[in-house]
Amino acid sequence: MAAPDRDRQKRLREEIRKTSRNEFILKEMKRLGLWPEDQEEPKLTEALIKRKGELSREIHELAKKNQKYQNKEATLNRIKKERLLKSREQQKLNKQKKKEEREAKLHARAEEMKRDITYIGKRYSHQLKDKECDLDRLAQNNLPPTKSLEELAQLLNVTVNDLRFLSYDRRLNKISHYVSYGIKKKSGGVRKISAPKPKLKFVQRAILDNLLSKLNPSKYAHGFVPNKSIVTNALPHIGSSIIINMDLKDFFPSIDYKRVYGFFKSLGYSPQISTVLALICTIPDEQPILVHGQKWHINNGHRTLPQGAPTSPMITNLICRKMDRRMAGIANKLGFTYTRYADDMTFSGPKSSRANIQKLKWQTHSVIKDEDLQLHPDKTKVMPNGHRKEVTGLVVNKNLNVPRKKLKAFRALLFQIEKDGLAGKTWGNPEVDLLYSIEGFAKYIYMVNPEKGKQYLNQVNRIINKHRPKPKGIFGKKKTPQQGSKPWWKFW
Repeated sequence: MAAPDRDRQKRLREEIRKTSRNEFILKEMKRLGLWPEDQEEPKLTEALIKRKGELSREIHELAKKNQKYQNKEATLNRIKKERLLKSREQQKLNKQKKKEEREAKLHARAEEMKRDITYIGKRYSHQLKDKECDLDRLAQNNLPPTKSLEELAQLLNVTVNDLRFLSYDRRLNKISHYVSYGIKKKSGGVRKISAPKPKLKFVQRAILDNLLSKLNPSKYAHGFVPNKSIVTNALPHIGSSIIINMDLKDFFPSIDYKRVYGFFKSLGYSPQISTVLALICTIPDEQPILVHGQKWHINNGHRTLPQGAPTSPMITNLICRKMDRRMAGIANKLGFTYTRYADDMTFSGPKSSRANIQKLKWQTHSVIKDEDLQLHPDKTKVMPNGHRKEVTGLVVNKNLNVPRKKLKAFRALLFQIEKDGLAGKTWGNPEVDLLYSIEGFAKYIYMVNPEKGKQYLNQVNRIINKHRPKPKGIFGKKKTPQQGSKPWWKFW
């Protein structure tokens, strides 16, 4: 019985400690019925008892606090520790919050970059903000309605990140999207060829197939136009009394970024899309330098059409539509016929138009100057009667033919090959496989004059069957031409 009594005494002490002794006695008297409910209660006495209990508790708490803060140094240290712990906890929370915000911002930025391009270098980024396109004009030009870079990327079968990578303009770059080399010109000198690397070439080819091929160049343009060739360019001039050839100097490099940008914008594309397309279709003027054995490319900011890109010929044809119309108008007025094959312009006319030659030269020079182009000073030729007349390398005096001197040399070469074999023989570029070269030239003759060309093709086929190694069988290796070699006529 001693243990329950101790527990009861302990519980009573705790209850008295929580309130006060008088409050506890009054509460117990009411619970036990020692203070009848129907009798008037001493309100004042009860209130005083409760107030006394509250004051006792407050005094007790103040005493505890007083005791707690008696040692000021210990108290300050404890407060500092508490504040430091709270500060560290808050720092962790802030750090975590900033990390989450940063990750959310990076994720949002990555998602935005998948859909849009907002920066491609200092020189051209200001044009990316204008995204308004002219859908009516795009429809008039038979082009798909492309309102955003995301739609353009889908049309070209690439990603927006690919477009950003290929169009990004840097002043100093480790990467060049082109491989440049030179080929010798017939007239002397070296022609610079800038061949795009595979990724850029794929996108340029897609631009050509999905956008540029839907547009029609002028009927006077014959170079790099489907179903047209040097043959169709020469046919209108056969039998003319006077032929005038003019050559545009540095044709592709004369078309700069601004003109290409303006061309795409005139089709109805937004400034943003026009900027990206123009950057992909042009090449920066780069100078390679070596820094600590590593190759860098310095970009001076001037961009032009590269000679070697799939898009360049069609862009020049489309940009020159206005020039072709003006040239044809001048030619018709003065009694001439006009055609153009890339940078080679040809005018032909009857004997009566001879008096208008100087007037034709003056007016065409004025048009070329207006178009920001230049004539090659050494390549303007006037061929009257009594001279051999050539248009893009073909003789047009009476019928369309390959120059007689060239045919004679080719015929002699085939005779020597059949007599003595291939050793020591060359045709065109000596670095190109001889059999491929003569086969290409025979096909070229056939294109110009099928009757003559058929004879040469039969002779060349006999030579090829005799001298070209045949496959050894299913497990044998077939001999192929040297890697990178191309017939010379591929560069025609």
